[in-house]
Amino acid sequence: MKPLALWIVCFVLGVGDALLTGLLGVIFGGIFFVLALPLAIRGDRAAALSGLLLGFGAMWLGLMARQSATGGQLDNPAPWAILGVVPLALGLLVALARIVRYGRAAMRV
Repeated sequence: MKPLALWIVCFVLGVGDALLTGLLGVIFGGIFFVLALPLAIRGDRAAALSGLLLGFGAMWLGLMARQSATGGQLDNPAPWAILGVVPLALGLLVALARIVRYGRAAMRV
């Protein structure tokens, strides 16, 4: 699979993982993440992993923002925000490292 296509598929899986985590809890989200890892292992690992992490982090922070916008409050939102920020930051770092390592070839479709 081409790197961009793999990144998009893994991004969608990451979004689904965040939704599953929000609906059913962290344990089910973790199970889904582990089940999605074989897809990330084959092919371009850096593209797949960055897509998976960016998809999860972006969707999780989107869910947190939506909850806050509708008046929902948490007693301690810091751990839940960290659950979205850390994968988002790691996904960005992996994507940037891949682009730096492979240069313009990383952008080929």
